[in-house]
Amino acid sequence: MEFQKHKIIPIASDLRRIHHIFYTSAPDIVHEAVGHIPFLTHPVFSQFLFTYAETVLKSISSQEDLEKYKAIRDLSDLKENPKTRLTQIKKQERKLKQIIKNISHVSEASYLSRLIWWTSEYGLMGDFKNPKIYGAGLISSIGEFLHVKKIKKLRLSLKCIEYPFDITNFQPQLFVAKDFEHILDILGTLSKKLAFNKGGTYGVQQALRSKTVNTVVLDSGLQISGILENSFFNNRYVNFLKFKGPVQLCYKNKQLKGHGINYHKEGYSSPLNTLNSSSKNMFLWNQKDILKIGLKKNKKANLIFKGGIYLKGEFVSELRVDKKLLLLKFRNCLITDSKNNLLYHPSWGMFDLAVGSKVVSVFSGPADFKAYNLKDDFKPSQVAVKKFTKKQLYRHLLYKKIKQVKIQNQVISLLKEIKKQKNNWLLLLELFQIVKNKEDLKKQVLSDLNSLKNVKIQGNSVITMGKRFYKI
Repeated sequence: MEFQKHKIIPIASDLRRIHHIFYTSAPDIVHEAVGHIPFLTHPVFSQFLFTYAETVLKSISSQEDLEKYKAIRDLSDLKENPKTRLTQIKKQERKLKQIIKNISHVSEASYLSRLIWWTSEYGLMGDFKNPKIYGAGLISSIGEFLHVKKIKKLRLSLKCIEYPFDITNFQPQLFVAKDFEHILDILGTLSKKLAFNKGGTYGVQQALRSKTVNTVVLDSGLQISGILENSFFNNRYVNFLKFKGPVQLCYKNKQLKGHGINYHKEGYSSPLNTLNSSSKNMFLWNQKDILKIGLKKNKKANLIFKGGIYLKGEFVSELRVDKKLLLLKFRNCLITDSKNNLLYHPSWGMFDLAVGSKVVSVFSGPADFKAYNLKDDFKPSQVAVKKFTKKQLYRHLLYKKIKQVKIQNQVISLLKEIKKQKNNWLLLLELFQIVKNKEDLKKQVLSDLNSLKNVKIQGNSVITMGKRFYKI
């Protein structure tokens, strides 16, 4: 998504094995180059992918998402690896099934992954009764392409995000969009419902459930990045935030000096909302406002927040950016709630009060990514490259010769070589394409093709399918 945000589409360079000619669980160069790349020339669809990338990067994911992704990726790679044993595949399928069963909630990122699946990957478009294919998964999967007419179809709407998908199997239903503007509109509708646009108690709840690094943005512009561990809120207001370390404090996606992950390595917490004694947003306070509530440098102060939280401590300093009050620093600070529960103890060191009355946005990841230095355990994997035998390399050479054959004697000689090959249905189909306008040679190739026994791959008769494909 980082690449896609910058309008760069990286693609897979490996090619599916012949055993997966109808459908491959691991995206290959056919899927990418034939399925995805041609549609980038359409300005609206290109805008859809760009906007989607921006939206996904801000949407909140979860640890459960990461576990599921890894399990699916491992299963996908196992299925495409020629050295994989069936027992390994079955074991990984059981693992994935258990991970899916244990998922506690559907995250924002998961909803977005469903949207892209039912559009860019497996989308149909146009007339509902006779739609056209634009999804790369269908275009690059002969098996599913041939079954499109049999699959249940639904008109595309935001409800498509309620349908989960299985990347390793055929799809049980497909969605038909009116046009590319239609899918862009649906993305826009979904985007408005996400935490980075809604903020508030909804955004905080999403961050709490995710157990990943997110950024909470206050109306002052202060950004707090870390793993949200606890919060107090009612239906309208967030009253208190508590983050696990490390935490960074930022403004306009730039880390505030002295407020990085080394300083807040043990975590960060702060009450929010306005004070009982003031109707004016705290971040708009001037010096007179600060003095009015008794905040004098190196003097004790008592603050009572509307959320029922009490702060006692010695006022030290303030931090302003763009004339906005972002932080108030206290020493010997004690913070409790209305039930006298301890929220901050003087022995924990200096306390930096986040100035802000409400949460306006919550988005995924740290605000200043580079300064936060976020680590993850992602390790890129690559499908094992098969080492071909001399017989296999010779077979590859025959495919090349088919494309180069020009005169009748060459065709007859090549046909003799092909006859010596076991399971030579694809070689004969390819050769037929070359000689289909030469009646005598065409009959010879077709005779050999018809003499073959029925060959099935992934449940499909490849010879029957091949004849349909080549219009034999």
